Amino acid sequence: MATSSINNLSSTYRSLISNILESEKQPVYRLEQEKDTLTVRKAVYEDLKTKLDSLQSATRKMISSDVTFGFNPGRSVSISNATTGYTVASATVSNSAITASYNLAVTTLAKAHTVRSDAWALTNQALQLTGTFRIGGAASRSVSGEVPTAGTVDSFGTAEITSGKQELKSGKYYVETQQTAEGAWQFRVVDEKGAAVSIQSTTSATSYTSGWQNIPAGGGAIDTGRGLVINLGSDDQLYTAGSISVNGSSVERGSAAEVSYTAKGASISVETTDTLQGIADKINSASYAEGQEVTATIINKQLVLASKNTGLGHEVTAVDTSGAVLQTLGLLKADLSFKNVVQPASDAVFTINGLPVTRSTNTGLTDVISGVTLNLAADAEGKTATLNVSSSNTDATSVIKSFMSSFNALQTYLKGKTEVTKNADGSYTRGSLAGEYIFKSLRSDLYSLFLTSRTNTGMLRNLSEIGLGLDDSQNAVIKDASKLEAALTNDYDNVKALLNSVMTAVDVKLGTFTGDNRYIDSSMTAIDSKTELLTSRINTYNQRLTRREEALVAQYASLQAQMQMMEYTTQQLSLFTAQMFSY
Repeated sequence: MATSSINNLSSTYRSLISNILESEKQPVYRLEQEKDTLTVRKAVYEDLKTKLDSLQSATRKMISSDVTFGFNPGRSVSISNATTGYTVASATVSNSAITASYNLAVTTLAKAHTVRSDAWALTNQALQLTGTFRIGGAASRSVSGEVPTAGTVDSFGTAEITSGKQELKSGKYYVETQQTAEGAWQFRVVDEKGAAVSIQSTTSATSYTSGWQNIPAGGGAIDTGRGLVINLGSDDQLYTAGSISVNGSSVERGSAAEVSYTAKGASISVETTDTLQGIADKINSASYAEGQEVTATIINKQLVLASKNTGLGHEVTAVDTSGAVLQTLGLLKADLSFKNVVQPASDAVFTINGLPVTRSTNTGLTDVISGVTLNLAADAEGKTATLNVSSSNTDATSVIKSFMSSFNALQTYLKGKTEVTKNADGSYTRGSLAGEYIFKSLRSDLYSLFLTSRTNTGMLRNLSEIGLGLDDSQNAVIKDASKLEAALTNDYDNVKALLNSVMTAVDVKLGTFTGDNRYIDSSMTAIDSKTELLTSRINTYNQRLTRREEALVAQYASLQAQMQMMEYTTQQLSLFTAQMFSY
């Protein structure tokens, strides 16, 4: 019905139609109210589900058979007996570290190879030099020392670097091969330390992986995307498994294929207009192989070149390939050796409990003490300190606190939604879940599980024995922190067994509500179905009301037209009568 149709009616008729429709719309209002109630109810279920899931997640961290188990004995690390006035070292520790004291004595720190040019009067003036020099690698990438595996890895080669990728560092590489249980042949590349190397995927040129990859049908050339090419045999019936071997602290070829790879250096072209700063910028913007990066700075009007990496094996390499730019700058001597060595490359050399250790870096050392990440401080050279790895209950206590926080949040929510509250005027307000006894029962059952003694594989039976309980507001709390600390320190296995037993029971109880097709999920599905039905009924009613309104408008429009015609006829009769009597 057009709006203008009803607007053409008098206010009396419009008011009459409005009152009739309002009366007939009462069922729609009742349905909408029911739908709103369901919407609120679903929101409550969603909030409840979030709290149930949160508690279940916290619970499972203390169930030893669960994949998320996180109630492990913790570790802490401290530094003591450091040479007075010096930091010497810092460290972080994982829970796998063995509790002990480790005496550290540092002989030398790892240092980056650094060289410099002669001093120049101006750093921003054109040097009038021309030529090309190579820095950070060889004239071209190459392979040598190939040891193939008959029928599997035939040979090696080189290729250009994929755009956006970094070239492999110079060094020795191995190709390992294996056959899966399903019969598929796979390969991967590892470096001379036995670490898997990220290379281009055989199935996607844009993906890179350090994991095992299936050998393509027919083998062929495998481009790593990082300079090295592996040529695999074409007949998989001739393939054999090959792997590296570890001999003490060294990695050896074993039955894997082997190759030595030499990375290409960066070629820097110098023009007459280049300044000392300009040359430094060109060096810094060049591309280098992994581990062979060079940084250039200007210090006291001297061009300083430094390896980005510390340690032996990461020395700066540079040579003039045309002209004599490096010699003119005072970086190289006539015999092509560096003229001014600021700092030779060196490894970090130190001892742990008297055992000698050599590493190419000073920080992030994860393979010196098991479970410990060691960082040698800048002032450590020639100094000593002691690293103390000890037990820590911080992580375990945090897991317990997380459980109690989720437990209390759920119980508080259930209390508010299931209780009936008396108002000041004597009326009562019912919580959204007041009619569902199952949630009152859940609240009671959870308290019971928290407080009840339980038989388990350990000696402890009740959470109160480790300092846990309820406060006056019925919140789960650590009532005796010292008792909990002592239990975790001296009786961890029994604490673990007790918590495993309690949390397993809590998890079973929560499981009747959480998960697919359980109470909460089924209830929300039922609400969705009923909401959909109500929406359909409301739409049907509204369609009927629209048709009803159109009928009423038509009815009263006709009546109004008749009334207007009668009024017009009356006016005409009155006018005619008046004219008759005027003669």
